Amino acid sequence: MNPDDAKRILIRCRSGMDTADDSSARQALLLAASDPELGRWWSLQQQVQRTLRERFQELPVPDDLRDSILARRKLIRPLWWRRPAWHAAAAAAVLILLAASLLWPPGVSESVTFESFRDRMVRTVIREYRMDITTGNEADIRRFLAENDGHPNFRTSEALADLSYFGAGRLTWQDQPVSMICFERSKDVLMYLFVMNRSVLPDAPPGNEVFAQISHLATASWTDGDWVYVLASDAGMEDLQSLIR
Repeated sequence: MNPDDAKRILIRCRSGMDTADDSSARQALLLAASDPELGRWWSLQQQVQRTLRERFQELPVPDDLRDSILARRKLIRPLWWRRPAWHAAAAAAVLILLAASLLWPPGVSESVTFESFRDRMVRTVIREYRMDITTGNEADIRRFLAENDGHPNFRTSEALADLSYFGAGRLTWQDQPVSMICFERSKDVLMYLFVMNRSVLPDAPPGNEVFAQISHLATASWTDGDWVYVLASDAGMEDLQSLIR
């Protein structure tokens, strides 16, 4: 069973569902537990299911629904778009579209541009991506990246290198490897450094840093040799700039 097969099986599963008699579901769950990328997808799938259940429970029930059913009287039907049932159906449709957008495989509708890459990495941080390795040892991080087709020879500024390492992860974007290196700025603040091959991005930024505020995160991007770097954090733009320049 490959990850795509597992996704088709897992998307039919629900939280609390008994999989004791379903060998395919059990096999898919085991694969999700051992495959980091599939595991992240499955975690997001479960989160969406929980959100949908909560939203459906919040849909209003018309106050006169019970009396209307019991009376079985002939009703003068309002225009279809004014019916309470239509309101509920429309709300449900919006939720389904939202779920589809969240569960659609990453990269399907993304353009291969630097901005798309940077935005995807920022969303990775916002979703509180869990690292594949948690360690403060730089050598262990570089070894992990070397063994997982990452970018073990990444380079940082002196100020950034002075921070404590926190961990690393191996991601993919547009079927290309992306390395994530995490630094601990303070007890509750992490700095996320993403590294990708420059050849993948035709509009990669020049050598000078490009700063941008995306959502609540400050970002800095630059090119060094054959690699593109994106640094993201909620520490603030001034703090971010002090670590780069």
